[in-house]
Amino acid sequence: MPIIFNLNKMQLFEVRAIIENMQEETTNMHLGWASVTSSYLFQLLILLLRIYNDPNYPDTANQNNSVKLIKYVEKNFNKKLTMQDLIENGNMSESTILRTFKRITGYPPFEYQMRQRMYAAIDKLIYTDWDITQIAYDIGFNDSNYFSRCFKKFINMTPRDYRAKYKPEKQE
Repeated sequence: MPIIFNLNKMQLFEVRAIIENMQEETTNMHLGWASVTSSYLFQLLILLLRIYNDPNYPDTANQNNSVKLIKYVEKNFNKKLTMQDLIENGNMSESTILRTFKRITGYPPFEYQMRQRMYAAIDKLIYTDWDITQIAYDIGFNDSNYFSRCFKKFINMTPRDYRAKYKPEKQE
């Protein structure tokens, strides 16, 4: 008989963050990657067991503010956000925001924002014909060269190379 249970949004954020960390480790294969990936797998199993045993795990007291704040960053990824913006929108202290973001997403808030920008750039590179500068400005960069450096650090290839490799050929 299969085990079936539902994940709320916060739980799903946590599961997704652990899986993304595992993917990043297996992709980059830095020294000790196999051990780190195994530890993420154990972390994922423990989290799922805790959720199974207590469907309200983790503590839901700050859940609404946490989910609201993460959605705020996802919605405003292309804007210049400050810690004060996060404090005001999340109704939490700076240390709580930093701790909550790291626990739920696996990343500090501004690194999470950068990841959202990079995912948006990937979509625009594949599904639009916009030039690189236009994409950079649209996702919140003021300098297309800086965008290209950040993209290369994130994906290990330039935006131009990424587009050339993954953009589907036009059907005529």
